[in-house]
Amino acid sequence: MCDMRSDDIQCWLDATSDAVSPEPAPRTAHDGAPDNRAKRRRLNNPPSLRLTPPSSNRNHDRGHTLAMASSGKRQLDDDTPRAKRIQTSDRSSHGRLSERSSSRARSGRSSPLKKTLRVLEHDPNGLEMRPLESLDEIPDALMALFLDVQAFANGSGIVSTEARVALADASSADARNFLWTTSGSDLWTDDPAVYTPRPEDVLNIKADTLECSRKRHIEANWNMEVHRDMLCMAFRHYPAAQRYKQLVNFTGATTAAIMPEYGHHTASKKVDFCVYAEPKNDATLTDTYWLAADRMRKALPEEVLNFTDFEALDGRFIGLSIETKKPSEGLELSQLQLGVWEMARWRFLRRLAAGFDDENEDIFSAAETRAARAARLPAFLPGLIVQGDAWYFVATTAEGNRTVLWQKLFIGSSANTRGIYQIVRILQYLGKWVSDVYWPCVRRMLEEAE
Repeated sequence: MCDMRSDDIQCWLDATSDAVSPEPAPRTAHDGAPDNRAKRRRLNNPPSLRLTPPSSNRNHDRGHTLAMASSGKRQLDDDTPRAKRIQTSDRSSHGRLSERSSSRARSGRSSPLKKTLRVLEHDPNGLEMRPLESLDEIPDALMALFLDVQAFANGSGIVSTEARVALADASSADARNFLWTTSGSDLWTDDPAVYTPRPEDVLNIKADTLECSRKRHIEANWNMEVHRDMLCMAFRHYPAAQRYKQLVNFTGATTAAIMPEYGHHTASKKVDFCVYAEPKNDATLTDTYWLAADRMRKALPEEVLNFTDFEALDGRFIGLSIETKKPSEGLELSQLQLGVWEMARWRFLRRLAAGFDDENEDIFSAAETRAARAARLPAFLPGLIVQGDAWYFVATTAEGNRTVLWQKLFIGSSANTRGIYQIVRILQYLGKWVSDVYWPCVRRMLEEAE
């Protein structure tokens, strides 16, 4: 017992100190690393005008707010670190839940992705999203292509009649995967330009898709195991000697960056694949084109004949841009990435349409030349967004200096054989659009430049 006079205070202190819980250990993240809340709080500050590189490189930029807000990875727990305290009542627990809900609400309102979309939507040189279902607003040329793509997505004309025997054999041997080939005559096309992949190659794509899905592979693996092989089926089904001798081909573009002269101050994005026209493989070109292209190159920033200085695309004209994600990632982020990339492509095309006048500081938007430039530009630019096995068709149009992204039409899944044939058929169809419509348009802009 303690003496009640001189030792009253010390006795009380000794008694109460035994009842207090010890200081909790520092909090750690999932991998055991310290949870540096001060650093995270700095990362939650409003972002700078130039946002993160695209998710194709997001593994190198995990700390950036846009990547963390839009990826499927673990989100920041809270905006502000709070003092540790012992919860002793239901009211305290309710208060803590309310704080967390309020924090999430604040986080939703300040999402960098939402902010960027809002800024671009209200920018006269920005980006607007519209649904493809707005049929009354879609330009006629885009509407015609959209209806063709929609027909292919419904399974019409997706396989060549030349492949009828091979597919009949495949159906007999493997009804689970190929019974659909016996279901109707509208599946077949007599178009001699259509290449129909072999059943065994299609089954390989399906197997790779299921592997990536079951084991939750990262985006890079999806690109390597599935998406690239789909593009090869459409554009590289030739003998080795002719593999790169075609007018239309594709390349990976995960590190291709938009040049500052064509980018937007709010965001700079990248895509994963580009389908392009290779002028060197057009045997009809004359000296008129090559002299014009050389003169235009000298008038362009850094003498690069493109809106990206990615070497594999220099002098090649991108006709179809493809943005990919793994299945769990948001479609809205994909649309933003592709939309910003296409904004730069439209800006580059307006620059080509303006001719050689590199001394005009306002060459991209001079009012007196806008109508003349618009008449030379393509009516629209198609694009594709891929989320794991699911493929979507989108397109952009130009309204003055603004870009409109029309989204989206589901065109097939690589998780089933019929979906693979649909996607390959649509890729080939879009490749033909590049060779027959887009490339002649770009060629004419260069040859008629003044």
